[in-house]
Amino acid sequence: MEMKLGRPWLFQIELVEGCNRICTFCGINAIRTAPGNYKYMTEDTLINTVDQIAQFVPEVKIAWAMHGEPTQHPKANHLIGIARSFIPRSQFTLVTNGRVMMGRMQESMDKLWASGIDIIALDTYYPERDELRREARTLDPQIQVIDYYEEKKLMQKVRPFENHHRKLRHVVVLMDDLGARDGDDPTRKVHNHAGGGFDRPALTEPLKKTCQKPFRELAIEWDGTVNLCCEDWLRRYVLGNVNYTTLEVLWHSPEIEAARAMLQNKRRDFAACQVCDAPAGARVGFLPKYPPVTPAQEALVREVERRGGRDDLIQLRTSKVRA
Repeated sequence: MEMKLGRPWLFQIELVEGCNRICTFCGINAIRTAPGNYKYMTEDTLINTVDQIAQFVPEVKIAWAMHGEPTQHPKANHLIGIARSFIPRSQFTLVTNGRVMMGRMQESMDKLWASGIDIIALDTYYPERDELRREARTLDPQIQVIDYYEEKKLMQKVRPFENHHRKLRHVVVLMDDLGARDGDDPTRKVHNHAGGGFDRPALTEPLKKTCQKPFRELAIEWDGTVNLCCEDWLRRYVLGNVNYTTLEVLWHSPEIEAARAMLQNKRRDFAACQVCDAPAGARVGFLPKYPPVTPAQEALVREVERRGGRDDLIQLRTSKVRA
């Protein structure tokens, strides 16, 4: 039975792998023991990615996020500008911890707006949390600054996590320290990032529930690698690479379809899914229904799982910041 799955509503693009922070709840703990040792997306990989998006889903939502701090890329604004030229109607949301912007936030954001960013989700973590929030409140009045926790009515109108098709621009959403406010909001809870975070350990038994992520989004890492899910920091279920296979082909591939069949049968007993405590997600009742997993599908899942994993983990986890 062939499933009829729509196109993705979100692409996550990783300009940088590696961060200038190592938060205990973050999945970066699976691949780093210290800040630094950044891996940067090249211009060629970025062009391959956005050109394919332009052909496949030209009005999709783009999140510049993933497994690192995007503003650490030395050519971040340049690459975002290239992406904007390929997909002018896509909504661009940048997720940042703001450290690079401190002391020059207005200037930094002006450059991001000029490159094509529409919404900035500004995560404010201690110890710089208060200074970042103070500086954000001094931005040009033309920039709409919204506190995610404190301005609920405004948040309901803006809903920055939806695709507004660029009807929202120059919006900054102040996100409070998740480590300190875990669970204060139903949508802001710490999960274990498929076992990568320290605050919540990997599961000993897989959850018996589906997951909406592989049905609605694709995540492209710095070198073009596309995994089943953005939570898969260790690359345990790799679908392919945008430099060799198009996003449209990956979206409809037998490998991802076999994984979707597993998930829709409430089987997370494979790859990163087996240790992940993420909830099923929103509106899972709208996902396509899948028949029972076939022997061929399970064999394919096990094959992809068998060849997954990172061979650079030791080098990455022992990295230190260079002076």
